[in-house]
Amino acid sequence: MKSVAGADEHAVPFTTIASGTASGIHTLALLVIRRPAAWSRVWHQHAVGPREKEAAEPTIDFTQEMVVAVFAGEVSVDARVTIIKIVHEKQGCGSSTESEPPNLGQCPLTSPPQRPSTSYGLRQSPYPVAFVPASEKDIY
Repeated sequence: MKSVAGADEHAVPFTTIASGTASGIHTLALLVIRRPAAWSRVWHQHAVGPREKEAAEPTIDFTQEMVVAVFAGEVSVDARVTIIKIVHEKQGCGSSTESEPPNLGQCPLTSPPQRPSTSYGLRQSPYPVAFVPASEKDIY
C-alpha cells in the first residue's frame, strides 16, 4: 500500500486499500466506514468480480483506522476515480476526489459499462468527512 498525502500542513496521510474499474457496486457511493461489520458488508458487495468470485477482504484494524471509499457507479466509458488529498479542518476532514476524464479515442461507446472505485485507509477519527471535487489540474 502506498502512502499518499498533499504537501500542506493539514494533510492527513492515507494508504490505498483497493482501486479498479470492476466494482460490484453499481451506483454512486461516497462512504466513510468506521466499523468492521460495515466494512465487511461494503467489501462483499464491492468485491464480487465479473466471474462472480469474491476477492479476499483486506484486513483493517478499526481500533486505529477507518476507510474512505468512492464508488463511481456505472459509466459507459473508460474512467478512474481517486482521492488526491485528505485534509484535517476545524470541523472535520475534507477529501478531494478526482475523476480521470475518459479517453474517448480508446474506448468506443459500445464497450461494456465500467464501475470505477477506490478505497483508502487513514487514522480513525470521529470527525465528519466531506467529499469535495478536486479543482487542481494536471495531478499525477
